[in-house]
Amino acid sequence: AASSLLEGLERNTMLMVKSHSTNLNYSRLQNNIMATVKVQSIQSVTDMTFPDPSIVRGTSWSDSGDSIYLPYKTLLESARNGVVKVAFFSYRQMESILLASNPTEAVSNNTVRLVNSRVVAAALGRRRVLGLTQPVLITLRHSQEENVSDPQCVFWDFSKRDWSQHGCWVEASNETHTVCACDHLTNFAVLMDVRSVKLTHSNQVALQVITYAGCFVSIVCLILTIITYQLFRGLKSERMLIHKNLCICLLVAEVVFVAGISQTAQRTLCGIIAGLLHYFFLAAFLWMFLEGFQLYVMLIEVFDSEKSRLGWYYALAYGLPALVVAVAATIDPASYGTPQHCWLRTDNYFILSFIGPVVAILLANVVFLSIAVYMMCHHSSLASSVKNKEHSKMANFRIWIRSAAVLVVLLGLTWGFGLLYLSAESVAMAYLFTFLNSLQGLFIFVFHCLRNDKVRKEYKQLVEHWPWLPTCLRSEKSSEGPSFTHSNGTTHSAPSCGGGLPPSLESQFWCPPKNSDSVVTQSSSIRSTTLGGHPSTRIPLDTRTTPRARGA
Repeated sequence: AASSLLEGLERNTMLMVKSHSTNLNYSRLQNNIMATVKVQSIQSVTDMTFPDPSIVRGTSWSDSGDSIYLPYKTLLESARNGVVKVAFFSYRQMESILLASNPTEAVSNNTVRLVNSRVVAAALGRRRVLGLTQPVLITLRHSQEENVSDPQCVFWDFSKRDWSQHGCWVEASNETHTVCACDHLTNFAVLMDVRSVKLTHSNQVALQVITYAGCFVSIVCLILTIITYQLFRGLKSERMLIHKNLCICLLVAEVVFVAGISQTAQRTLCGIIAGLLHYFFLAAFLWMFLEGFQLYVMLIEVFDSEKSRLGWYYALAYGLPALVVAVAATIDPASYGTPQHCWLRTDNYFILSFIGPVVAILLANVVFLSIAVYMMCHHSSLASSVKNKEHSKMANFRIWIRSAAVLVVLLGLTWGFGLLYLSAESVAMAYLFTFLNSLQGLFIFVFHCLRNDKVRKEYKQLVEHWPWLPTCLRSEKSSEGPSFTHSNGTTHSAPSCGGGLPPSLESQFWCPPKNSDSVVTQSSSIRSTTLGGHPSTRIPLDTRTTPRARGA
């Protein structure tokens, strides 16, 4: 019935136009329909835009947000006898009755496709215009702006009694409007995927609690990791600097995420927050890749390179994300920030500016880590012919590669579930993304600090030198000196030179001179010293000094 109504209305309007061969500009506005008819000579024809702002000003149609633009060239192509005849229509509520054969066709478990705009139409003369050399532009306002995605420009096919995309495509789209381009004239609308399932209030509260609690733990762990790498000089290396920069990027991203992901009320601020998240998460992924690349380099280099690569690492990890964000912001700045979150839009492929680089980085990381694992296994097969030092080196590499691989999996799964949640609004995906996102900082602190022997040793030495630590809890290694065996068979540690020996034993031990310009060499003659009259430990007493070698 609705299809027949459109056909009848268009036919009657064009009959009225046929009776006029001179200039005509007629508009009629009703509650549910707006129509404009124009007849112009080709000498006075210019580009046409419907509706005319002067006609709708002060009426209920003034805020419709819909428009049709016909270029001058298209109008001339339809001219007959030096006259151009055109009719425009805009309908209210027509989208609710102009239904396809399956109007709520399921796209996924939680998504249906519905008409999400008013229906507008244009006609030239009595014939249908097909194959326009310059397309007509139709701007349509979205009826629903939340939980919608994937706009499709369609027209009503009277023969099939259904919506069709043939000859129409999306020229541009944002959260409120879609601009369609079509090479023919008829009735137009926008189809969009509408997610019908939303998170319940209890789920939203639970996710919010998990997000803030998990991110707080992650932020604290990242801060502790950064302090650890900054505090201990013994941890200064290219690998540790890569770890530190990875932690800095994740820390900034987590803080911005917690503080700004919901700041959707301020459009400009929301866009800036989305851009910062885009940049720092890309930088974090690149530092993660550089960790795998550095392990690969350390395995293939026989000798340590004297030339540092850190300059190249900094340029790549911070420069490439800046380039990606700059290009994306130049192409479509409006896609930074959505009505739901301060993040990248997912309904117009803008999210590919994040997914594309991340997938490429993950694949490259997997390649280099796989090569590193292969080379490490090859070295392990030669274990019988290598020294203990090489055994220790291979053991360290195994730990490093395992940690890097787990981090790749963790970050990959986190954002995989995050993108699935954004596209499907699945409650399970939301919980998985929130939980894994909060684990990143904790994982880095555990694997790179608490389970790192070198870092644990630095922690131990730091604690042992704290002044408030009781003496009984401090390590005895710091006070160990030469040992001797008493006549009763017990072994004692002699305090180090510089004090601490009892007066009765002080003469029995020799300490080197305090002059730093000499070193001690043992004499060929060695005397035995007895403690308590019993010979026990031989202690060298006859010594001589020789000048210290220059540069020693």
